[in-house]
Amino acid sequence: MELPVKTNAFQIKPDLENIIPPMEVKKIICKILNETLLNKSYTTENAKIWTKSIADDINRSLNQITQKYKHVVQVVITQKIGQGFKFTARSRWDVDTDRQITESFINETIICIATVFGVYLY
Repeated sequence: MELPVKTNAFQIKPDLENIIPPMEVKKIICKILNETLLNKSYTTENAKIWTKSIADDINRSLNQITQKYKHVVQVVITQKIGQGFKFTARSRWDVDTDRQITESFINETIICIATVFGVYLY
């Protein structure tokens, strides 16, 4: 009779293939930004609706590709009227597993920046 092989079921950090994939997240963000904002013009009322819709759509899409991650999705939309605009977001809890991914969308009247913070759940 062969004895079962014991394996260590407890793992502190994810395998490299289970870390949130930045390029895949960028593709998701770009797709959602383009689907939502392409050929649109800025209005304050629509910007309120779009920011929530974009954040919700990104979060739902991320749930399908990330396991054991919590996401924070931040979306900023402003009217493009020739002004300067700077946006910075920094956070790192664990440089090996956590990620910050940012993409932007710009057309004639809209500037939109979407940032995803992916935090691995230990």
